[in-house]
Amino acid sequence: AKQAVSVHAVDSSTCAITWKATWGVGVLNGTTISEAVLLSNAPTEDVIARKTFTPFEKTSEFELELRWTLRF
Repeated sequence: AKQAVSVHAVDSSTCAITWKATWGVGVLNGTTISEAVLLSNAPTEDVIARKTFTPFEKTSEFELELRWTLRF
């Protein structure tokens, strides 16, 4: 499910930008999650970053927070 992200931190000393997205306890419940993708806001939604991981089921027992840090 798409989720809006926000710039969480900009660090000029390490040339890094961190984005954060959070899915609360009331969303995605019962969904098996195995990858996360950071997309641009362009009409073509360019892939900026992608991560796969061991699948797990999202439940109402926790919120899911993902952070992406890009260094340049």
